[in-house]
Amino acid sequence: MLAVGASVGGAITVWLGRDTAFLLNGVSFLVSAAALRTMRVTEQHRVDATMTRDVGLRQGVTYLRCNSEVVGLLSVKGVWALAGGVMLLLTVFADRVFGSPGAQSAASGIGVLFAARGIGAAGGAAVVRVLQHRGSLGLRRAIPLAYAGATVGYLGLATAPTLAVAAVGVMVAHTCGTVLWVSSTVLLQKALPAHLRGRVFSLEFALHTLVSSAATVATAIALDRHGFAPRTLATALAICFLVPAALWGMWARARPTQPVR
Repeated sequence: MLAVGASVGGAITVWLGRDTAFLLNGVSFLVSAAALRTMRVTEQHRVDATMTRDVGLRQGVTYLRCNSEVVGLLSVKGVWALAGGVMLLLTVFADRVFGSPGAQSAASGIGVLFAARGIGAAGGAAVVRVLQHRGSLGLRRAIPLAYAGATVGYLGLATAPTLAVAAVGVMVAHTCGTVLWVSSTVLLQKALPAHLRGRVFSLEFALHTLVSSAATVATAIALDRHGFAPRTLATALAICFLVPAALWGMWARARPTQPVR
């Protein structure tokens, strides 16, 4: 849907203008709300009368302190959130690097790059489906390779001579990003006790949001206040992913057969 939405949004902006694109986007949220209203869901809550909220929180923190592997899995999305800076750069590349004078060119370029992101996300989901047949070990071994692949994809964006080549780089990077996202989610679901999943996943998403926001702001400051070129920033962000790739690779070699608990 990301690929479809980005393509349609770019086309509408080019053909009908920015204001029409905003209007139709707002209407789409109303349609979504109407669809959600038709859903009938029966919720089931696990209630432990002997556990207070504070005790539950302390139990979650204690569990993480005693399970370093779960902490590592918790950080996968947080590190990948550095890509938030690249999301900002996609619009800059479409406008300043590949765009010609005029808003229509920038809008179509943004649509192409974000559509490539969506296509990559779908491809990553297919890759993880294959990896799941290898069990938890296969998913863990995919994490360093996915970080390295994201580096390759974003370096492709940074050095791309044309918009088409940049789109391929973005597609590769986000194929790998989806592998990171889905693999870490599945491994955490397998590793965590049922009554702690909500606490840990909320912390995971909080970390992802914080890092993504910080990366976006830092990238914007580097562009506007310090005059860094978009290609330079894309290269720097791409290289950042080599650090977790190396760390996860060393961890996988040190513990090649130990399953996630």
